[in-house]
Amino acid sequence: MRGDESHMRFADPRHARVARHAWVPVALLAVAVTSCAPPARLPPPKPSASAASLAPGCLPGTVVAPRLRIGVPSHGTPRTLGHEALANALSRRLALPVEIILLDRYDEIDEGMANGLLEVAMLPPLEYVKARNRDPCLTARLTLVFDGTVLYSSYLVTRKDSGLTGLRQLVGHSVAFVDQTSASGWLFPVARLSELSVDPFRSLSDVLFLGNHRAVIEAVIDGRATAGATYPGALEGARRDGLDVGALAILGIAGRIPHDAVVVRPDIEPSQARAIIDALASLNSTTAEGRAALSFGEGLGGFVPSTDAFYDQVREVVRQVGRFAGGTP
Repeated sequence: MRGDESHMRFADPRHARVARHAWVPVALLAVAVTSCAPPARLPPPKPSASAASLAPGCLPGTVVAPRLRIGVPSHGTPRTLGHEALANALSRRLALPVEIILLDRYDEIDEGMANGLLEVAMLPPLEYVKARNRDPCLTARLTLVFDGTVLYSSYLVTRKDSGLTGLRQLVGHSVAFVDQTSASGWLFPVARLSELSVDPFRSLSDVLFLGNHRAVIEAVIDGRATAGATYPGALEGARRDGLDVGALAILGIAGRIPHDAVVVRPDIEPSQARAIIDALASLNSTTAEGRAALSFGEGLGGFVPSTDAFYDQVREVVRQVGRFAGGTP
């Protein structure tokens, strides 16, 4: 089923230090996750056959894909048995070869969709908004469910021995972020700091973009950054892998962020697109097969029907940060 599989390859992750006043794109890496997801508290329902409607001016697709290639953020981890189980479960349901393609950079997932190299993708929230701006006919069909919810928060963490107790005290200190296309590792934390009149471009002694959540957590633990922006799942994954996350304290919490959006390439024939969405939605952590297929994501319990409007809050925060920074992220 996957014997002829070929993977997209990308350059190794590189740490980058960015000047305080810069607003520049940097290389993308996905957030850290680990396998073996526990059951979600709320089993996700299946979507109806009309889970998504076409945007005005969008014509129904005509392509019937002979195989299914799904782009998934690698989160800095290699292929797991969970990815194999997901491919096998979907292949049984769709009677098609299914290939899971792990990508280190969020923007490469969008590019794979745009270039016809992927039929389906799981797009992080900010990358989904950007992809939708590129192609208004691309729309969220499902949202991932983690630990029984479709929303999560960004945490700004510091060492317990830093002496800091609040976000306003970060003035004059260094802060590590993921990159400028990460919702929890940049966008929402910056919006929260701006609400507190902490200007990351002028108030901090240094801003570090380290490419992934694991590197951010390590930098705070090691003392290379006073604080860092990450999210609960990354902290749990780091704990499971033996990092001393017990040395960290939460300085502040930013936003309620939608989890990743599942999209189908707009030129896929509608009945096949619906079959793909229904096959994904049928997998949840209430069954042994579902738990195996979803075990590539820490706490991943399944999928729920979604719409483009569910990601409007991300767009609003993009505008907020753009106004604050004098530009658009």
